[in-house]
Amino acid sequence: MAVYDTKKIRNAAVLTRRLANSMTADVQPELLNAGDELEKFHGRTAEAMEDRLSQLEAENRSIVGELEMLTRQLNRYANLLEAADEQLARML
Repeated sequence: MAVYDTKKIRNAAVLTRRLANSMTADVQPELLNAGDELEKFHGRTAEAMEDRLSQLEAENRSIVGELEMLTRQLNRYANLLEAADEQLARML
């Protein structure tokens, strides 16, 4: 018989949500500030830096999305384990 701890699974979901929130609240504004600073530069180098910054912003949004999806999946997994446990208890 497998042993699981849904509390630990839900705690992992809370941690992933906190990380996603932190990336949204801390990282994204810093990337935007960097974009403001890049406006001081001109030419090819500035364009290259702006392109890379755009890529970093997109990657940050992607990571946040993945963390949010992982949070939902962890909570769903915990719910399914609890439901299976309840069903088994009723059967016994």
